Amino acid sequence: MLTVYLEPTSDYAFTKHSGIQAAEDLFGASSFEKEQVIEAFKAVGINDSKSTICESLKKINIEFSGHKKITFNWEYPDGKDNGNSEFIYLRYKAEKEDSFTYDTIENGNEYTFLREHSNQKYIIEVKRSCNVNWTSIIVDAAIDCGEVKNLRIVNKDDTNNTMELVWDAIPDVKIYKVISGSGDFSFPLEYTNTTSAVVKFNPKTTYEQKFSVIANCSPKETSINLEANYKTPSIEIISPTNNESTDTSFEVQFNVNMIEPFTFDSKYGTGINYYLDDKKIGIWESTFSPIQFNSLASGEHTIKLVLTFLFTEYTSTPNTSASIKVFVEDKTLSTSNIEKEKTTFNIYPNPFSTTLSITAPKSISKGTINIYNLVGQKISTNTYQNTLNPINLGSNLKSGTYYLELISNDKKTRSIKSIIKK
Repeated sequence: MLTVYLEPTSDYAFTKHSGIQAAEDLFGASSFEKEQVIEAFKAVGINDSKSTICESLKKINIEFSGHKKITFNWEYPDGKDNGNSEFIYLRYKAEKEDSFTYDTIENGNEYTFLREHSNQKYIIEVKRSCNVNWTSIIVDAAIDCGEVKNLRIVNKDDTNNTMELVWDAIPDVKIYKVISGSGDFSFPLEYTNTTSAVVKFNPKTTYEQKFSVIANCSPKETSINLEANYKTPSIEIISPTNNESTDTSFEVQFNVNMIEPFTFDSKYGTGINYYLDDKKIGIWESTFSPIQFNSLASGEHTIKLVLTFLFTEYTSTPNTSASIKVFVEDKTLSTSNIEKEKTTFNIYPNPFSTTLSITAPKSISKGTINIYNLVGQKISTNTYQNTLNPINLGSNLKSGTYYLELISNDKKTRSIKSIIKK
């Protein structure tokens, strides 16, 4: 009761009403506990001569009710905010939740909270610390109208550092929110019922400026970035090279050029976002240590590195991202692979001494020959061309049974056959 219902100027009568209201909020309007509080104040002779110190709030206005956040404000009876003279107490809950979430603010008349249940109505209540009465509003459950489409920049004015954001209208949408920044560094610029907004931009930045628009019924924001234009950074991948063959685990070496240095720190969303096959793996905080990829499946993969600053990726500035394709080869040969692969080529002689010939289909005109021992370890690698026969596998190969793997250069054909060295 002390932290939610009272303030330093509360008198005895106000304390009585606050205690009764607290019991009702905690245990119910008709609860035994509420009646006991009433009787306790009667017993000590506290009357109702002064039940309030100030008038209750006039009304609550919903500024923006989305899938993830609800923003609202409240009006004072005299049309002025509270300044620093009192506290404002807030509480809210989804209609199916048992209890409220409480908060207190000292200044202003606006509040935003995360909406954890978009498919439920929300009850919002606000009161002044000098009045026991809550002012309430019910917010409807969120509906899904789709994302904002075709967000674009027009009428960019480099003299006044303004530009106009425009987007396609969504039928029956009541309000759009225009946002600058990303993550913890985002803030609303404007609420509008039109499909355009004029915004200010920074004319000289080393980072990209992100602007987003979301409708009150959109599940997520639609964003556009303004290109960085001053001492911009760059990144390039040094190794592996594009289309290089790698093991299932490997390091990606890169070079970052920071003309205007900023500190890499994942806590502030600044560093290198790294992706595997268009899926973000994480954010890298080092400007020089290689990024490790482990236990990749065999086959073709795409590696992409993207610089990011304050949770905003560089998407419009040249040389701020880099990507390569790699072909991952498992350096061990499992028995399951041997059983599943069909024999699409012939080998002779077999057993052989030092050389053998391969007759392969036309789909493998050029490729790679890998030799494995019986436990699946790769022993050697040779180049294959169907015009060059016989193939010398070397006199250093010890007598015994091996597996010969033939892979076409385009990686589309792979076959395995057992061979015997005399």
